[in-house]
Amino acid sequence: MFDRLSDPGLYSAAAERLRARRAHDDDLRPLCADAPNLAAISGKLDQLAKQLARDVSRGEYRFGPVVRRMANIEGKQRALYVAQPLDEIVLTALARVLGELLNRQLPEQVFSYRAGRSARAAIRSFQAYLRTHRNAHPDPRTRGLYLVRRDVRSYGDAIPAGPDSALWSMLADTLRTAQIEPTAVRMRWLEAAFRPEVVEAAGLMRPERGVPTGSPLQPAACNLYLGPIDALCAAIPGAFYARYGDDMLFAHPDRACALAASRSIDAAIAELGLALSPDK
Repeated sequence: MFDRLSDPGLYSAAAERLRARRAHDDDLRPLCADAPNLAAISGKLDQLAKQLARDVSRGEYRFGPVVRRMANIEGKQRALYVAQPLDEIVLTALARVLGELLNRQLPEQVFSYRAGRSARAAIRSFQAYLRTHRNAHPDPRTRGLYLVRRDVRSYGDAIPAGPDSALWSMLADTLRTAQIEPTAVRMRWLEAAFRPEVVEAAGLMRPERGVPTGSPLQPAACNLYLGPIDALCAAIPGAFYARYGDDMLFAHPDRACALAASRSIDAAIAELGLALSPDK
């Protein structure tokens, strides 16, 4: 993964994406406005990408704080966290590489934020399970499934992010599975990317919960953090399980098995320091 992050093409693509979005918003500030030492190459995208690739590969890139802004999203006021332009470029490159790595490791039951998967694909998978169940039980009186649905309250904002969070051990295990050594230096850099300081009226603070909404890394964190529940449910014979973000659906023809799974899911959610959405 870290070798991949030495590719300037990752940063060129991320910078082009950011520049196009800013142009759409009539924000014409140079991408290097927050980095005077790079101002001379602010208009030369190839040079900027090479410099960022060198800084990241050498372990010299440092993330700055993010700024909280309120936005109306689907009728709700949500806090978005905005990173400095260069940080956003590096975070976008990191998210792409980490996403590729996770895509090879996540179980097939996880449908969120993955290339070639979607919520519709999850629905189609459940439809296939239903057809198989129906075909195996020609007599309607012998059919029937027990469903368990779970939704985590404010999931992305609620993921524990303090030093003792399970997120860091999960991330380290992900690196080991990909045969990447999770050295202390690498883990500190990744933690700074996932858990930046936030500009507050009283000064800078580093939240104990949440991967910032708006961060390119939040989807990776959301896919990764509920991994224990994915493993638990996927291992139950005869069950259907699918997850999109924090929306989970479990189905089984045996009532006792479904009840046991329900209790196990709830216990795992609590163990992860999360809470259920009360209205779902």
